[in-house]
Amino acid sequence: MAPGHAERAGPRRFVPSVFTLALLLAGLLSGLLTLLGATLIEETSATDQEPWPGCAALQVGSLHAGTTHIFLENGGPDSSHIRLDWIDDYGALRVPVIDFSQRLEPWASADIQFRAPALGAVVQVSSSVTNLHARAEVRRNDRGATENRSAFLCPGG
Repeated sequence: MAPGHAERAGPRRFVPSVFTLALLLAGLLSGLLTLLGATLIEETSATDQEPWPGCAALQVGSLHAGTTHIFLENGGPDSSHIRLDWIDDYGALRVPVIDFSQRLEPWASADIQFRAPALGAVVQVSSSVTNLHARAEVRRNDRGATENRSAFLCPGG
């Protein structure tokens, strides 16, 4: 052994630095805040299997470039939770349209807008009340005639 170096007996102890402790604390707080936020957010799963009482479907696509407007009107005295989902050709696939899930107050209306998808695209409008009225129109970019769409019954409904 080299002179001036005394041999230590026993295991070496690791003392974490202040930076390491701050990182651990920040990670712990971040995780706790995420869990707290998740418990406060209303659950709106796009794959929710429980049917809502109100359900209608709208063809929202077009052969022409444009903007689709979905007009919703709550025709009753109760607030309504509304969810929009894409429907595939077999009525099975549920994918959030434009992350739209909101509450519509009694007698209120809403206008949801997005780029018109290809012809044949269908959106399902689910509502917690049965007196929701829905219609859609595609406003073409070339200023051609507005394409109006009426709601129809949901597939399997």
